[in-house]
Amino acid sequence: KMTILAFEISERFCTPVMLRTTTRVSHSKGLVEPGEREEREVKGFEHDWTKWVVIPANARKRRTVVLKRLKQLAQYSNECPLNYIEPGRGEDGRIGIITSSITYAYAKDVFPHASYLKLGFTNPLPFELIARFAKTVDQLLVLEELEPFMQEQLLAAGFKVLGKEVFPREGELLPDVLLNSLREAARKKVIKIASDHPILAEASRPIEPSEFDLPRPPTLCPGCPHRGPFYVLKKYKPITTGDIGCYTLGVLPPLSMMDSCICMGASIGNAMGASKALAGTDKTEPIVAVIGDSTFIHSGITGLVDVVYNRSNITVIIMDNAITAMTGGQQHPATGKTIRDERTTKLVLEDLCRSIGVRRVRVVDPYDLAAVDEAIAEEIKADEPSVIITRRECALLRLHHGPKVVPYFVDQDRCIGCKKCLGIGCPAIVTVELDGSKTVKARIEETMCTGCSICAQVCPVSAISIEEEK
Repeated sequence: KMTILAFEISERFCTPVMLRTTTRVSHSKGLVEPGEREEREVKGFEHDWTKWVVIPANARKRRTVVLKRLKQLAQYSNECPLNYIEPGRGEDGRIGIITSSITYAYAKDVFPHASYLKLGFTNPLPFELIARFAKTVDQLLVLEELEPFMQEQLLAAGFKVLGKEVFPREGELLPDVLLNSLREAARKKVIKIASDHPILAEASRPIEPSEFDLPRPPTLCPGCPHRGPFYVLKKYKPITTGDIGCYTLGVLPPLSMMDSCICMGASIGNAMGASKALAGTDKTEPIVAVIGDSTFIHSGITGLVDVVYNRSNITVIIMDNAITAMTGGQQHPATGKTIRDERTTKLVLEDLCRSIGVRRVRVVDPYDLAAVDEAIAEEIKADEPSVIITRRECALLRLHHGPKVVPYFVDQDRCIGCKKCLGIGCPAIVTVELDGSKTVKARIEETMCTGCSICAQVCPVSAISIEEEK
């Protein structure tokens, strides 16, 4: 509904509208009841160079238009159906809470009978609606995660509100966090809550980070083609600049092979900057940029052009898993299919790299550790830019349409418990203590194994083999 309304607001006021989601909302799911489809007439392009060509002369005139539009949007925000008041009950209803997004749901769990002004349209703020709400309560609290965006505007507008004086400026405002904050504020008389109020019944307790620790850190999927290259890279101890994608998980133990990750496409520019900064010094670590196929197409190509142009001595590893895996499995220009799964012209990454001037380009199978090792060893020694493309489709794609998986197993008689196989960080490999043996040995969960063979290649005593070979 918000998306539909965003388009309507954009059309009505001729303005960009940002649909802002938070982490918790983005990670949630639920049933959706689709509405009736509405057909809209395509208006065609509007030829108006004074509006769309933002040269300085036009920009100065458009400034007046933008300010007028903001006034109109400010008035609309007071009428927007996404902004509404929920009167409270009893004494709790004398406390007014201004909030938005998932924080509203958290607050309702903790303080269900307070009065609420729920905001879905937050910029410009609905000051007239806020003023009406303020007259119905004795105290105003602003609940917002991270920065006091709304609170600062309300204070500047003359409203007496409490926000970050009570609630933390970092982390999510989870129910326990809100509860602790309200208790402490009530005890210090910062907010007025009856001494026998239920939320004061328990002592406050610190929210320790360990409460949110998972049994294991996030990790690459079993059979992920990114695992092998990271495992081999670790041997050479390079400066590794990373990027946005599944492979960002390579920063976590036991692979621990990433030194930076800022935004999409930054890995190549970061690597080039490091090479220039360290040139002429005694710092001799190889410099490697790691980027996925989809991210490379999105915003890595221009970085590679700069690397060639500036003759930066770095190695770029393009981890090509033939999909946009991390964020939904979408197609991209190098898959040969459109987002609608229709065949189209396929971008050949190695041809593209050569066309912009990279002379050293090679493609390797990331499941072949020896080939990956040879490629990395040679390219990090090269005295010019180089590109290694590790090409193997995403393990999740293989599960959907690939050949039948034949899992690997560990021969417990051969296993010496060296834990070298655990160094690849595959969640299909677990440890077991066998009866009569003091050595902790490895075991492979057959239901998780995808048959990639990486573990078998790293085992020093050949204790891991294909299930068929039992």
